[in-house]
Amino acid sequence: MKKFLSLYTQNMKEMRKFWINQFTISVFGVMITWPCMAIVGSNDENNFVLVLATLFAGGFFCFLEYDVFFQRGARDATKNIHGGCPPDKLAGLKLGLLAYLPTILFVVLALLFFAIDFGGGYMVCSSVLNFVIHAMYSGLVAYVHSDTMPFLQPLVLALSLLPGLLSCLLGYAVGASNKTLRGILGFKVKVNKD
Repeated sequence: MKKFLSLYTQNMKEMRKFWINQFTISVFGVMITWPCMAIVGSNDENNFVLVLATLFAGGFFCFLEYDVFFQRGARDATKNIHGGCPPDKLAGLKLGLLAYLPTILFVVLALLFFAIDFGGGYMVCSSVLNFVIHAMYSGLVAYVHSDTMPFLQPLVLALSLLPGLLSCLLGYAVGASNKTLRGILGFKVKVNKD
């Protein structure tokens, strides 16, 4: 437990940024998804609008988390240059999991309530996720809401954690390698020589 608390207190800056970004983009996701749900309404022909809303809000969230962990990785790489220890390449994933713990708790509870067929508990956890802390993916959850395959909705709730975790892992790894994503992808960056 001491190791967990130590990891948490040492990385409080990243945790705070992660939670602020998550809550802000969640509100942004609600602002985008609800009008899209109104557009779709009972007409299933426009369901792709919900997927587009999710891609936009979820992509924006992943970009913000990538940036937070890229900066952290770059700081750790700079400390290594000046005689510190080399950065752990999985630190981004570990810190992302630590920051995601409240969301993971709600997802696990939602899956548990769904498995034991406790609809009230599932509804509460799903509502907190889809309207408060993880609403950037609520368009996708609404898209797969189906009476024919009801197990898809909790599955999407669980799988929606992966893009955020991958962006944390990638951001830290790229930052710690003293490179940029543009450089890794092969884009040339012009430098002004004034």
